[in-house]
Amino acid sequence: MRNLYALLLLVFCASCSKKVVSSEPNPYLQEITTFQTKEKRTYMDALNVFGEQDFVESDFPFYPIDQMYKVEARLTLTPDSEVFEMPTSGKKTPRYRAYGNISFELGGESHTLTLYENLDLQAKSAEYADYLFCPFYDYTNGEGSYGGGRYLDFSKPDGDTLIVDFNKCYNPYCAYLDKFNCPITPRENTVNAAIPAGMMYAEKM
Repeated sequence: MRNLYALLLLVFCASCSKKVVSSEPNPYLQEITTFQTKEKRTYMDALNVFGEQDFVESDFPFYPIDQMYKVEARLTLTPDSEVFEMPTSGKKTPRYRAYGNISFELGGESHTLTLYENLDLQAKSAEYADYLFCPFYDYTNGEGSYGGGRYLDFSKPDGDTLIVDFNKCYNPYCAYLDKFNCPITPRENTVNAAIPAGMMYAEKM
């Protein structure tokens, strides 16, 4: 009888030691997965309209979702920045100004990027009054991501902090077709680290 009690106790303790795996969906993973799916469809719609190539979802791969690359940044405004014409892949040179600098920690290192306002877009539509644009380079360019850098979009925050989620960075359309007029990323807007997050680049042969 004593052996039976010991056996039952052993089985009970073993069952208690097992990790409880939650069946609840991860809201963040769902958010980014939905973002990726929407981006792929947007790219296909924008690029296939020209009929030169047949783009499919697999032409727009993403790095694995990693919440490490979602960080909080501190915003420092640059109200006295000058208006300039940003070079593009085409003939148009839209007017921009530096709205502010964002500082954040990633992988134990400090980094800074500049956010820009597109003054031409603001003049055309009030929809873009709060829109901020962040083209950037990192050490994955040409080694998994597009060599010309990638983009992030933001809305002007109410305070002096905002969330930078590199899982949501994307490629310029001109990475796939030269018919588009894409801003050329300023070389100084570089993260001195590899960011294996967001949209990758698979050149279509």
